[in-house]
Amino acid sequence: MLDAQLQRAWHELNGAQIVCLKTIARHRLLKVMMPRQIGKTHFGCWLNREVMRQNTNMSTLFLAKDFPSITRATKEKFTKLFPEDEFNVSAISGISHVGRSQHKGRGAGYMSGVDKVPDKLRGGTMGLIHWSEVSFSKFEVGTDFQDVYQQITLPMVARTKGMYFMESTPNGKNFWYDFWENDDKFRRLKFDIDYCINVGAITRAEVDFLQNTMHPDVFDQEMNCNFVSFTGRVYGEYGERHQEVDFHPLPHEYVVLGIDIGFTAASTALFGCWRNGKLHIFDQIYGSKLRTGQFADKIEERMQAYAVERHRYVAYTDHDPEMVDELKQRKIKVTLADKLDPFACRMSIKEGLHGNLVAIAPIRCHWLQREIESASWSEKRADEMEMKGDPNGNHWDSEAALRYLWRGARVELEAPRETPKGLDAGGMVEWKAKMAKKDTAQNAPLTPGQTFEY
Repeated sequence: MLDAQLQRAWHELNGAQIVCLKTIARHRLLKVMMPRQIGKTHFGCWLNREVMRQNTNMSTLFLAKDFPSITRATKEKFTKLFPEDEFNVSAISGISHVGRSQHKGRGAGYMSGVDKVPDKLRGGTMGLIHWSEVSFSKFEVGTDFQDVYQQITLPMVARTKGMYFMESTPNGKNFWYDFWENDDKFRRLKFDIDYCINVGAITRAEVDFLQNTMHPDVFDQEMNCNFVSFTGRVYGEYGERHQEVDFHPLPHEYVVLGIDIGFTAASTALFGCWRNGKLHIFDQIYGSKLRTGQFADKIEERMQAYAVERHRYVAYTDHDPEMVDELKQRKIKVTLADKLDPFACRMSIKEGLHGNLVAIAPIRCHWLQREIESASWSEKRADEMEMKGDPNGNHWDSEAALRYLWRGARVELEAPRETPKGLDAGGMVEWKAKMAKKDTAQNAPLTPGQTFEY
């Protein structure tokens, strides 16, 4: 690297990132685990910029688990690190050098998720590949980690003798665990918390705050970078403090449904609503041998009982074409539930229970309560739930609906709200005040234990 680039490195990177830079400059292939908030993704984006600066004809590739992750990285990392007078940055078109007269023949920074047809990446020649949060990658189209790593991306850096940077925290003992332990082609770096504190990448106060607020298993995985093994109850955090006898959605509150369709067992729908930063799961439909139309009727009847109009609720449903078509015909907003990586979703629910961010109506949702009190980790398959012994005599349909609801509700929590139709002047004032309060709370820094109202 040029002297100017070395000077930037010393001024712009922390101690852990400097170690990563020295290692990848020498060994070219590097896999890294370091605690959250230390800057592993930031370093990869910084390295991307320096490669493009050093050789304007060199192309780079940023890999993420999905397109929303690319959009987030573009807003939080690339637009801050890539000066506007040098680069054009877009989550859609990637990164290009500024200057039309010199644009032809110049390299570009490509961005892609691995979840949608990764074969489209074949054939590229790259000076750098940065794969972010590898262990949380989603593979949808008949591919897996080895396909994307060995067959599609690794050949891209062969001709250039380029660099390949993989970074992640663990996600149970999935494919990243096997790669971390067994693949010796990549140099391996793991940073512990004490080292990161000593080099000034994070403070002891920040670590103490995280340790006091995060679920212990999540802290061990995300901050200590340990591959945690799980035994016993899946949702051992659930107890009386999460039980709520009576909850009714208020006017203008938004309701989210998690629906699991039992092809040979039960079908169920869970009804959830955010209030003061907590997801209130306040009702459940559960039944066997229900036709699609009957099940949809029950959903609409239940919503009418709570005086919730169609524009005020959305359904995250199992991938059942008949149910999707039925809900759409009734003009109910419906989204296919994210069924990928159940382990990560269960960990997120555990963290929500630990932080008291979930409340469940035990009488109306007694099928759900029975399942979350009985669900246990498999003794034979790491990071998987034991599928035998559903206390409701079916296939853990309530637990599946809980996962769909939790993920969908979190998406809706961050989504912009459409103004409800049919509000009078007073209702519109109340709605605008509520949205202004939400925006203010979301943009303000959180203090320990603070949540914002939804």
